[in-house]
Amino acid sequence: MKRPSDPAHLAARQDRGGRCDGDGPVLRLSDEEAEATFRALDPLAVVREALARPAGGGGSSHAVLRVCADTDEVRLYDGLLKREWALSASCALRLWTACLSTAAMCALAPGGVVTAGVVGAGALAEAQLVQLAVRLPGLTHVALHDRDPARTARLWWRLARALRERGVGLTFAADVRETLLGADLVLLTGEAEQPRPDWTAPGAVLVNATGADLPEEMYVFADHLVVDDWRFLGPAEDGRRLFTRRSEACRALELTGGRRPVESRLGAVIADGTARWRDADESVLVELLGTGAYDATFLTRLCHAAIRRTGHIPPRSRTVAPGARSARAEERQ
Repeated sequence: MKRPSDPAHLAARQDRGGRCDGDGPVLRLSDEEAEATFRALDPLAVVREALARPAGGGGSSHAVLRVCADTDEVRLYDGLLKREWALSASCALRLWTACLSTAAMCALAPGGVVTAGVVGAGALAEAQLVQLAVRLPGLTHVALHDRDPARTARLWWRLARALRERGVGLTFAADVRETLLGADLVLLTGEAEQPRPDWTAPGAVLVNATGADLPEEMYVFADHLVVDDWRFLGPAEDGRRLFTRRSEACRALELTGGRRPVESRLGAVIADGTARWRDADESVLVELLGTGAYDATFLTRLCHAAIRRTGHIPPRSRTVAPGARSARAEERQ
């Protein structure tokens, strides 16, 4: 069950479905440039800032987002630099999801030696693995599984050497069960066999970045549930009922004297700097609810980092923010 993208409270204004003929020069980031720039970002710092928005909206007052139906791209008007940036919509979503999941795994990873399991060998997994190898010095081994063995092999050939140079071994896993067994960190990025609670190691951190719900038993089994933003969880009538049922399970555990799960926001966990609220043998399920939405803070940081990375500041653009042209025309009249 896919979650709807672009909820009404998204930080920046988003104008979906319109044409993007442009009001002036547009600075375009290719997928390759965006991915190379992403590797230099600090996911914890970016997510901490992005998730610090007050409930009900807020966000950057300098950014305006447009999602263009005709070109399948997202446009970001940068009010600070007076520029309009463009990059592919799929790349923008993929890198934001990778940023969220990397931040979650880094914030919740145990100290010392760490092993990970990754389900899905697509572009999201690739962006994620590169970041994890850089941001988690204790990471020593990653088990990788995809239901398409050829895709797993392609990703292995692209990344195995680079990961090995950082002291991280990358191996194939035959199925989801083998991927999860013994892993301290588990990342779900693609469609595959659904995980089961008895496959997860004690104290494991499981990050669901698929944009789809897991089996209800996974929510009931987890000792702690962490979400990126509760505001993405709508009322029960919109079809997303698993969290409602898990809340009932939590109340049942309290009434029967069981351990009370601690439910937190990812931004608060990162700001705290450590997961002091859980014991080492308690499992954590991180639900990324915002994987289908574009985040203005992240895209702004990505575009600014692209300038720093190349050392090139583009000339002043004649681009006008969406909606600004009509307002200025009215002022002149």
